[in-house]
Amino acid sequence: MAEGRIITVTGDELKMLLREASREGAKEAVEALLGIEDHERFKKDLIELRDLVNAWRLMRRGAWSGLGRLLVYGLLLLIALVVVNFGHIPSSWSLFH
Repeated sequence: MAEGRIITVTGDELKMLLREASREGAKEAVEALLGIEDHERFKKDLIELRDLVNAWRLMRRGAWSGLGRLLVYGLLLLIALVVVNFGHIPSSWSLFH
């Protein structure tokens, strides 16, 4: 565009120009804020970060599952030890009186 010239744009063209300018401005702001220089490396880093978060979630879920299993097996072991020692389950332990 030559300086000093007046041009005419339609409303749709103006919206398109503003949308493109806002995208470019947002992209530059994010790049400057995060210090992104190598876009391919940044994509790989994001993928690695997602994988790390997913691995953490799986590990946490597995830990809770393992703890629950440990508690159930411990309770079953306690009941088995009581039966072995007393020959029966004490009536005071009955859920149905």
